Amino acid sequence: MAREGRPPDDDEAGPALVRFGKALGTADIRSLPACVAALALLELGLVASLLEDALPGAASRVAGRLTVRLGAGFVAMLVIAASVVLFNRPRIAVPPASRDEPGALPLWWRSRRKRPPSGSLRHSVNELAEIGLVKKATVQVRIGGTPPPFKLYIINDAQAFFGFYPVYERQVELADEPAMIYDLGGKDTVLFHHAVTDDDQSMGSLYVEQARRWFDSIWAISREYAS
Repeated sequence: MAREGRPPDDDEAGPALVRFGKALGTADIRSLPACVAALALLELGLVASLLEDALPGAASRVAGRLTVRLGAGFVAMLVIAASVVLFNRPRIAVPPASRDEPGALPLWWRSRRKRPPSGSLRHSVNELAEIGLVKKATVQVRIGGTPPPFKLYIINDAQAFFGFYPVYERQVELADEPAMIYDLGGKDTVLFHHAVTDDDQSMGSLYVEQARRWFDSIWAISREYAS
């Protein structure tokens, strides 16, 4: 019924900073013009600072004011470079060929939403064994023909937790185009608890039995999930 659990790979359970670093790697090249401008302003500021110390009187004061302005420009360009990396904005600072691409933050968030929930589920179950709460943890994932409009957990054939998914209409991107879909609100589901009792004909015992039969019938016609 279940296969041996395996350690989650980097895409499933790696640190969030690692996944964010991958998104940065695809976006940082766009900030190159802003970074070059920042370095140029920094070098000019250093030259102006040296002139401030070397020149006398009014010329020194002019060089001092120029140093402050160049320093402010350097900081501004760093902020612009960071904005280009994270949000691909402002567009004027982005190379024309890359102006329609997403920034690192949207790219990272999109990659997280595309990750299958089985990865985090497998990681959570394996973690129970790693910290010693259970002796052994296994996970097997299969795909059925239709998504059920409810959430069902069966624990040791003795307890069942059941709840209906609320349905929401929301906008997503499909092939880089906005589209309206009806989505199941899993996190908003209220779960009801049923448990087996000494009476085989009790509501709890019958509910858990029938829930298990339903699950087994779906499992039998489902296919292996290629993670």
